[in-house]
Amino acid sequence: MNIFGLFRRPRRNDPCFGELTFRSGKWSGNLSLPELFDRSFRLEIEAGLGADLTPFRNIYGQICEKSDIVKAEIEAEAFETYRLYMEEDRRSGIFRDQDFVMHLRVTSASDVWKVLQPLDLHFTPGEADFNWVLSMDVDWPNPHCFVAYFRDLKLDVLTIEG
Repeated sequence: MNIFGLFRRPRRNDPCFGELTFRSGKWSGNLSLPELFDRSFRLEIEAGLGADLTPFRNIYGQICEKSDIVKAEIEAEAFETYRLYMEEDRRSGIFRDQDFVMHLRVTSASDVWKVLQPLDLHFTPGEADFNWVLSMDVDWPNPHCFVAYFRDLKLDVLTIEG
């Protein structure tokens, strides 16, 4: 018997999320959400080994079906946050206008999607004010990411990390 076989992580093939691996108390895999992003990204689901993933599938279905609502929730908040941090970076002298030239310009709320790339989508049991979290890398000179906390389709808060 192979000793390494004792340490194999449990896997499951979910009809919605595809191949998932269980580690550290959660399921993980890769997710595609073409309604928002043009590439796949990491998925994490906080659920036990034998847990029913139907509630998470339902939320994912809502996100896909009503992606226009999710986009609108993120756009306004992300645009204001982007502008605030860009102005602060300029005012503090950390970055100058020429530092921003190499990055795409964001002049309106709908433009934020040009500078956002998904990092991961994290589903939680919903015991807090949110039941899913979307982390997105922001293309600007100062490396940061936006983290959007949602309760169903309603944005609770958008924070910045980095």
